[in-house]
Amino acid sequence: MYKKPFSLVSTIIFLSFHILLMSQDSGPFPDDLERLFNKENITLIQNNDKDFLRTWQEHIVLQTNRNELDSEEPLFFKAFILTGPERVRATLSKVLRIDLLDDKDQVLATQYHRIEDGMAQGAISVPKKMKEGNYLLKAYTQWMKNYRKDTYYERSFDYNGRGQKRNESRQENVEIHVAFYPEGGKLIADLENRLLLKTTNQDGTVLHVEGAIVDETESISIPIKTYFDGMSSVIFVPKAGKKYNFRTTNNESFALPEIKESGFAVNVSSLNPKNLMVRVQSSHELLGSNIFLRGVMDNVPYFEKELEVKTSSMTLDIPKEGIPQGVLEIQLVGQDNALLAKRPVEIGSNELNISITPMENKNAFTLRITDLEGKPVEADLSLGISQADSLDSIFLEKPIDREIGKNRPFKLQNKDRVTLFRKDLDIMTSQEILQQTKVEGLPNTIKYPFQRGLNLYGYAYNMDDELLTNTNIQIFGVSNGGVFTKEIMTDASGVLRLEDLQFEGETELVFRTNGDDTKSRLVRFEPKEDNINNADRSDEENRTKDKAVDKGDIVQSSAWEPVEPDRLIELDEVSVTDKKQSERKKTAPSVYGVIPTKVKFQDLETPQTIPQLFLGIPGVRVQGLGTIEPTVLLPRAAGMGQVLWVLDGMPLVQPTKLSEIISMVNYVDVDRIEILYGAQASIYGSRAGGGAIIIYTRSGSFLDSYNRKDANIKFQGYHDSLNFEKYLEELEKKSRRQQNNLNTLYWNPNLKADDNGEIKVEFKSPIENVSFIKLEATAVTEKGEMGRLKVVY
Repeated sequence: MYKKPFSLVSTIIFLSFHILLMSQDSGPFPDDLERLFNKENITLIQNNDKDFLRTWQEHIVLQTNRNELDSEEPLFFKAFILTGPERVRATLSKVLRIDLLDDKDQVLATQYHRIEDGMAQGAISVPKKMKEGNYLLKAYTQWMKNYRKDTYYERSFDYNGRGQKRNESRQENVEIHVAFYPEGGKLIADLENRLLLKTTNQDGTVLHVEGAIVDETESISIPIKTYFDGMSSVIFVPKAGKKYNFRTTNNESFALPEIKESGFAVNVSSLNPKNLMVRVQSSHELLGSNIFLRGVMDNVPYFEKELEVKTSSMTLDIPKEGIPQGVLEIQLVGQDNALLAKRPVEIGSNELNISITPMENKNAFTLRITDLEGKPVEADLSLGISQADSLDSIFLEKPIDREIGKNRPFKLQNKDRVTLFRKDLDIMTSQEILQQTKVEGLPNTIKYPFQRGLNLYGYAYNMDDELLTNTNIQIFGVSNGGVFTKEIMTDASGVLRLEDLQFEGETELVFRTNGDDTKSRLVRFEPKEDNINNADRSDEENRTKDKAVDKGDIVQSSAWEPVEPDRLIELDEVSVTDKKQSERKKTAPSVYGVIPTKVKFQDLETPQTIPQLFLGIPGVRVQGLGTIEPTVLLPRAAGMGQVLWVLDGMPLVQPTKLSEIISMVNYVDVDRIEILYGAQASIYGSRAGGGAIIIYTRSGSFLDSYNRKDANIKFQGYHDSLNFEKYLEELEKKSRRQQNNLNTLYWNPNLKADDNGEIKVEFKSPIENVSFIKLEATAVTEKGEMGRLKVVY
């Protein structure tokens, strides 16, 4: 089989080249993966206009520190974003979105995180007043919105309030809920069907329930086989026209899904490390028909074979080699593209082995990552250590004995049949009963580009509620990182587009335009929803709909809310020596109360331009006056470093040019300019080694009484997640009860193996006398090779 050699640099270059071709109908076609069926002919999937979407489809692997939500402990996570059929850990997406949804698909919380080197990390805290129940965590990029939503990363979490561990309930007299999952999606009469069951209570907590499958006359009774996490299974041959029930040992009955009179059934065994064994059964009346057997992952087809149904049962071996890791959906498809049966199965969950060697210190050990041939591998690794609960030992054959395991490596058998069987049951019970009638393929067009930063879209209005079309709008962003400034023109519909924003945490944005006074300069910004140009709505309908956005709603990439009135603070008056300026009121004081070396006030009656103001300051030189690039020099501080520009108390990103200040600040709005040297400028640190130029505007000084809150919004940038070390520090300040409820003992998403594939870990347990601990690790290389470890010791 031909396989392209890996090169991370060439992958990025190739991917970047494809981006330039997005607007074309087609682009360069990559080689198809070869697929073989043990000496049988197979049709390879050919290139088509959808190859770009097929080649660069993203897949997310995510590890968390725990399996349930807790009101007192954050859910820490590490995400790996893999791209393309070979799942390389490289992507042009730079933003990962995390959503937490309730059982009604309502989004309760949203976060955005930076993607760097194909990885992202963060922490999610349970929203206040969240009710007990089952919740869904989604992770996806903007690029992934081009595909079906079932390609997003999704995982359900139980929330039982305060710090409760999950346990299978064996309580009697509780309300039982039973979900049925036929292998293949349907129960077919007169064929051997495998049916999985999952039993829970009304809150979603798993229940251990025993019972049997009985028909309507109770003439047959087939016991179910119980496993773990409330899962069980049964194999039986139903008859057409009959109804069947699951009868528990407590004599409660639950009706099975409808029995179809004819059809196809598919059974898959994935326990063989090299092949999938697929068994296809057919009803007698469908013999002689032709169907297709397909393997599809994330809407991308990897193999297709036409089958002539000559017998009621046939078995095929499908090699796993070459199929990327992930969930592959085995499909039976008719000649009319109707979906007849489907069965999900996990492929290649581990290409790396992870071994653990405990050290003399019980809380110290060495992890070693190797490939399947035993060679050391450098990889990024995420590691979580927590207290083990009663269910963690079910799928592990034996916990590691700390004494026996000393200085001797223990390696989880990646192809362990028990582990694979458990995963197989998890995947099958996450699928719904087959309801699709047609196979859905890749989309025809690219609607969402790769996202490199956060976006904010909306309408711009003046203070008289008039739409500002084709108007230059100045945007100022004030955050801990300094001041962001940008000027953008609205379009003919009054839409303002801010893209590729790189704000961390909450940032206050101010909008204004040119005008004769403060009121005419202020701009009210109404954020829009995701779809700016909704073809089904007129511009007026779009504006009407978007004005109804409530505080805290998600707008494009970010949450926002208007600035509250209590953020407007009346500043103290400042006395100045210049008699001409003594009449000024409500002037903002100098930053930190520092008395400036030089100061120049604007003449309110006959205002001067900004370069003219500098010419009026002794010791300041202006070069290139009258040109498009004038410069300001501070000879007294020449050679001592850069000059720092400060606008209304906020340092600007260096270096800043005078021309940028002129385009950014209307000279009529200038209140005064201050110059700081030496010790006075040291309040800004080394970045003001050459002095500081501070400009105060009339708007910033509150010279005008017009309330400016309508021209401000709060923009939620990249989520400033709590790291585990900081969380432990905060936990030490809380009650002993909260400390004892801690489940996670250690979390580090940023470990990296050395040349020998080794990582040494030592941690101090926040809780004493822990009997057994559970260790979970996920390792991913740049090539996308993956290994996972879950062990109790």
